Amino acid sequence: MKKNFDAPPDSSNYDPNLPTSGSLAKARALLAGTVAVPIDSDWTISATVIADDRSGNLYKQIVVDDGTTGMTLLLEANNLYGNYPVGRKIYLKTKGLYIGMYGGLPQIGMIDETGSMIGIPSTLIGGHVIKGDFPHPVIPDTVSLNDLNDGLLNRLIYIKDVEFAGSNLGMSYAQPSAIASGTSRTVEDCAGNTITLRTSGYANFQPYIVPSGKGGIAGIYTTYNGTPQLILRDTTDVTMYGERCGANTPFITIDSMQKMYTGADAVMPTAKISCIVISDRANGNTTASNVIVQDASGRGVVMYFSGSGNTPTYDMGDSLVVDITAMTLTTYQGGLELKANTSKVVNYKGNHAVTPLSISLDDLNASFITYQSTLVEIKNATVSGGGTYSGNKTLNDGTSTISLYTTSAAGFASQPVPTTPMTYRGIATPYTNGNEIKLRNLNDVY
Repeated sequence: MKKNFDAPPDSSNYDPNLPTSGSLAKARALLAGTVAVPIDSDWTISATVIADDRSGNLYKQIVVDDGTTGMTLLLEANNLYGNYPVGRKIYLKTKGLYIGMYGGLPQIGMIDETGSMIGIPSTLIGGHVIKGDFPHPVIPDTVSLNDLNDGLLNRLIYIKDVEFAGSNLGMSYAQPSAIASGTSRTVEDCAGNTITLRTSGYANFQPYIVPSGKGGIAGIYTTYNGTPQLILRDTTDVTMYGERCGANTPFITIDSMQKMYTGADAVMPTAKISCIVISDRANGNTTASNVIVQDASGRGVVMYFSGSGNTPTYDMGDSLVVDITAMTLTTYQGGLELKANTSKVVNYKGNHAVTPLSISLDDLNASFITYQSTLVEIKNATVSGGGTYSGNKTLNDGTSTISLYTTSAAGFASQPVPTTPMTYRGIATPYTNGNEIKLRNLNDVY
C-alpha cells in the first residue's frame, strides 16, 4: 500500500474555458422585490473574485464581479480563500440557485424551507462555483461619497479624500467579538458626507486602531436596511496618510470663545479649541449629554451633545481637539454652553491632569462667571446640610459659602460627608438658583 501520497496538483492557472452565458446583471434583474426567487436559466457566468474571507471580515461568502455588476455568493464553507482568493476567475453555474436580498443587498445562494437565503451546501459548491485561472487584476472604481448609488452595490470601490470621524479616532476598527459581532465606524469627507464602515468582531484586524490621517479607503459597497455601508477586505485597503480636513483651521482659546457671547446666541467662526475633559462621566455627577472641558487659558465650557447618534463618550483626562466652526454658543441655567457634535471632536485620549485653581469661596463668588466650568479647589472647608452627599449641601471655608451639589444618580451620592474640615475640588457650575460646586468623584475630597 502506498503510504506517501502525492500533493494535489496546483491548478491555480488551469482554466476549463467553459462556454459562458447570462450575466450577474441579468440575475439581479430577476428580483422584483425582497423575496428570493429561483434562477431558472441554465447560465454559466464568468466572474472574478473581488473579496474573500481571508481576514475574517466576511463569513461563508465571497463577492464576485463579472463587469456588469457585483454579487455576494453565499457558500456554506470556511476558508473559502483557499479555493477562491481575490483575483480568481470563477464560473458560476446558476441552475438550481436563488437570488434574494439581505437588508437590501442582492445575494445568490439557496433557500431553506422558510424561503430564507442560505449558503450553497459545501458538497454542492464545486458544482456551482467552478475555479478558473488565477490571478486576474482587481481594480476598484474610484468614487467620492457623492457618487455612491445602488449601481455600485457589491462592487469594489475606492473612496478618495476621506478620513475617520474625529469621534472614532483612538478606537479600534471593531469591538471584540465577545462584546459585539460587528461595529460601525464613520468615514467622512471634508464636506461632512459620510458612510458607515462595518467591521466584524471576528476580523483579524479588529483590534487595530483606525488611522488619524486623510486619504482613501477601498472596500465592498453594501447596504443594510437603507444605510450605505463599506466592508473592508483588510487594512491594506486603507491609505490615510495626509493631513486631516481643516488642518489649517486656526486655534483659539476658550477665553476668546467666551468673549464672543455678548448676550445673544453666537455662531462660532472657523476655529478649533484644544482642551482637557474635567468632568467624570464614570461617576455620574454630570448630565450624560454634557462634557465639561478646560484649556490652557484657564477657562472652561460645557459642551452639550444632543440628538440621536451624538452621545459623548469622553472620559476625564481625555485630550480633545474640537472644530467649533458654525457651532452655537448659548446659555443654559446661567452658564455658557457650546452646542457640539461628536463628529467634530478628535479624542487623543490619555490621562491628562488639569491643575485646580486654589481659591477662597469669597473670591470665587465674586468672579463666578469668569471661573464657570473650571476646576477649583476650596481648602479647609466644612459641609453642612445632611449626612450624605446627595442633594444640596452647604460648603463653608470661613470666607463665604456655596452650594455643594450632588445628583442622586452619582456613584458616590449615598456616601457620608466628612465631619471635619477638608479640601474640596470640583467644577464651578452656574445655576439659576445659585452658584454650585460639583464634585467629580470622592478623590476630589482629601
